Amino acid sequence: MYWQEVRPGTAGHPDGSPAVLLEVLPYWSCRIDIMIMRITAFFVLLFGCTLLSAQKIVPYAERDTGAVNMAIYYPEKPLAGNPCVVYLFGGGFIGGSYLDSMSVDYCRKMADAGFIAVAPDYRLGLKGVEIKSFGVSIVPKIERAIHFAVEDCADAVSYLLRHSSELGINSERIMLAGSSAGAITALQTDYFHCNAHELTSCLPDDFRFAGVMAYAGAIFSREGRVDYRRHAPAPTMMFHGTEDRIVTYRSITFGSLGFFGANALVKRFAKYRYPYYLRRYKGQGHVVAMLGNSTVDDALWFYSHFVVKAERLFVDEMYEDEAMKPIVGYATLGDLYHEK
Repeated sequence: MYWQEVRPGTAGHPDGSPAVLLEVLPYWSCRIDIMIMRITAFFVLLFGCTLLSAQKIVPYAERDTGAVNMAIYYPEKPLAGNPCVVYLFGGGFIGGSYLDSMSVDYCRKMADAGFIAVAPDYRLGLKGVEIKSFGVSIVPKIERAIHFAVEDCADAVSYLLRHSSELGINSERIMLAGSSAGAITALQTDYFHCNAHELTSCLPDDFRFAGVMAYAGAIFSREGRVDYRRHAPAPTMMFHGTEDRIVTYRSITFGSLGFFGANALVKRFAKYRYPYYLRRYKGQGHVVAMLGNSTVDDALWFYSHFVVKAERLFVDEMYEDEAMKPIVGYATLGDLYHEK
């Protein structure tokens, strides 16, 4: 069952007129996929699955460890405007791959829907790092991992911009998407670019992401609440379980340090009237990070209304379904990082 809300006082257009949803989203499209995926989701998310092939693999950056690659998938029937979705894989910054089955399946489905889909590899900043506790001492390790991923994501997008003509990509229609650690990376990259952070300095000042789609993501801040100071964020679609204990749905703060999930972010978006679409999964945990492959129709709707038509919509939904059992969704950070 769904509850859908367009919040009074925050929804609508700058002239005060209400925002109106023009279509009914395919709400039940993910139900069967959820029942199938929930048993294997935790293991796929953490460690990836069988490596599959992409249509094209190119190096986009050079690091001390060698070349960093991206996989590119082209549609047989591209959407008008040649949009591109850059998908960041999940894995807690300790595992996962741009060529694991979840990444490949998502990119292929997005390509089938008409997008040029790109899956960049990125450095795993917590791989091999010993984590003994989850207090303030973990913050520098998490921050370092996020910074590695953001830097690589920004370099990947910079490569796409520099080679947009030969790749057939519309530089004004580049969207970010990601699951779990990848969702954090997507949200954080847009946040840093909006605030002229040095890690995204490779991106042109006048470049704007066309949209962001985050499956169980959050933003890290050293300056208290999330503020977009230089320019507004991209239209953002967020999917998050209300009981997520790996990537917080709410917020975790230590003084000026904070980690802000979808529930906290949407309050900021609503206050400053940044277009957003939030789907909350009542009682669910981190399994929501696995729903990318079953929400392609939602991505198309988001692209059509928020990007192509540039509609200023402010949508907040609550999803509840007894068939969606939160078995793997209640995993904790201790489970993820093998707390002793």
